[in-house]
Amino acid sequence: MAFSEGWPTFWGVAANFEMGYGDTLYPQDTWYRDHVDQIINHDLETDPHAPGDDVEGAIACLLWDIYDFHSDGRDSLGATMIPIWDVFRNYLTGGHHVYDIHEFWDGWLARGWDFAQLIWGIYLDHGIQKDFTPPSNPTGWSGSHSVSVWSNDNTIYIYWWGASDDISGVHGYSFVWDTSSTTLPDTTMDTISISTISPPLADGNSWYFHIRTVDYADNWNLGALHVGPFYIDTAPPSNPTGWSSSHTVGGTSSDNTIDMSWWGASDSLSGVYGYSYAWTTSSSTIPDTTVDTTGTSTTSPPLSNGGWYFHIRTRDNAGNWNPNALHIGPFYISTGGDGGGCPYVSTWDGDKYVLDNNLLATFESLGGADVTDYYLLQQMLAQREDGSYSLLLSEFENEHDFFDHVQLIAVDHVSDVNVAVSPCGEILTYTNPSPTVSAIDDNHRNVKRLLSSIDGNYYEGYNGSYIDLNFGDLDVSQGAKLVMRADLPPEAEKWSIHIQVQDSQSSWNTVATVIPRVYWSTEIINMTKHLPDAKGNLKVRLYFTANYKIDFVGLDTSPQATILVQEGEFVSAIHSVGGDVTTKLLYSDEIYAGLVPGENIQLAFALPEQTMEARTYIITVEGHYYTITA
Repeated sequence: MAFSEGWPTFWGVAANFEMGYGDTLYPQDTWYRDHVDQIINHDLETDPHAPGDDVEGAIACLLWDIYDFHSDGRDSLGATMIPIWDVFRNYLTGGHHVYDIHEFWDGWLARGWDFAQLIWGIYLDHGIQKDFTPPSNPTGWSGSHSVSVWSNDNTIYIYWWGASDDISGVHGYSFVWDTSSTTLPDTTMDTISISTISPPLADGNSWYFHIRTVDYADNWNLGALHVGPFYIDTAPPSNPTGWSSSHTVGGTSSDNTIDMSWWGASDSLSGVYGYSYAWTTSSSTIPDTTVDTTGTSTTSPPLSNGGWYFHIRTRDNAGNWNPNALHIGPFYISTGGDGGGCPYVSTWDGDKYVLDNNLLATFESLGGADVTDYYLLQQMLAQREDGSYSLLLSEFENEHDFFDHVQLIAVDHVSDVNVAVSPCGEILTYTNPSPTVSAIDDNHRNVKRLLSSIDGNYYEGYNGSYIDLNFGDLDVSQGAKLVMRADLPPEAEKWSIHIQVQDSQSSWNTVATVIPRVYWSTEIINMTKHLPDAKGNLKVRLYFTANYKIDFVGLDTSPQATILVQEGEFVSAIHSVGGDVTTKLLYSDEIYAGLVPGENIQLAFALPEQTMEARTYIITVEGHYYTITA
């Protein structure tokens, strides 16, 4: 009844509208007016009728919304009269034309006019639900993680596609992350997007993503798409707990390749994948995050003479690296001279001896009589259980060393002051050396950037080269100290760097010399008497007589700080072969303790209690050495 009354109402208004006529407004309107009984008078566009398929006004207004171009509610369709007339005229069901609004729906789809979602929305606006079929769930997915593959990223990005609904359309999704493979998400919509990122997930190998689709008619799919399992492991593996080697820690060998094997690394989730390792002369190197082997053994490359450490670090199958490393060494190599000779000193760091640097370097260029070497220890020096401080003198080269006198000096100072010792033994303080304004080498290049900070970018000079340093207009009224970090290249030469300033005739004169050591060390020269130069400039030339590397050079202008210098008490000197040689090293008396390749002397000193915020250590050694030729 409602349809038989509603559709004529629509047709009357639509026909007039098509012809440009109106019942109320001129020339055209959307009103229906009953001119006979005066009972029904309403606007098909705005009539506040009751909803439902049994309401005449609902039927008339529904058909009008399909027909017209005015958008309201879910109505954004302007189908015109053509498809409506086609359905009424040509659709037959049960041998008859359209009898109700539901048969009109069927006819619309059967006649192929599409716009199902728009028509559904118009029906729903007028209280008639035509979608009772649930949507399909997604058919495909992709994301940041792969199923059954370990990852150390505990948040998973996932996106999906393929969900569909033929009538009202896909509205959104409910989803769940959990450790069950069959969970059905609830009927609360979580997103209308087609992607999401999980919350941080706990470690494990049973994480699943479940997603369920809902359409605009609030029909939920009865099942879900289940994706997983995803494997999460954010915990690093442990490093090896045991090892064996072809060489002995602390021992000296002429075999410069070292075989290593290890065991005990573990990972409770994804398992151990492999290892990164490094051979260095430092005791604390952390290998990089490149897997070098998935095995449990390796052989070093040929190693140069000196003390070497093996460092190994573990990675698991999820990509987690242990943040630390197992450090093994030192292994001492002595195959004969390869440059950069001299004996070496190692420091006790509380656990082992750590190679620091070479000593008696000035003998390389001076030769002949004993030399006195002053060296600022670069490695940590810790007390032993008996309270003493220990150093190790070793010989790796094909040389015979002769030590006459050894001292350990402790320098106490405040924490914001640094301490260094000059080649002539002057203990100087510095705070924040100013880098150069310019640094022009003999090829007219400004190499300032290589010298401005301790960053591994260095300048390498050669015999006859030089760098002219200009420190601008610094105030040097309270002091001028040249601070530099220097090192030998792989093939060392036995000469020096000349520190020069200009005289009044613009000639460069040497005021000090520095002989770089095998490993990086801090050198300091007191330039207070030489700067400003004769022309009032703060200019210094570094003249090279061999290949040397410089990473930093600066001029410190701070006044000499208060320091407390205390000499350690000699406790003992134990030779690896000759036993107790303490008395030979107590005095400068030309009574020597000797070392040949493979031997060492273990020194122990007692020091007074530290009285200031920081402490720096200096070793003083008198002696000489010569190359063994037979």
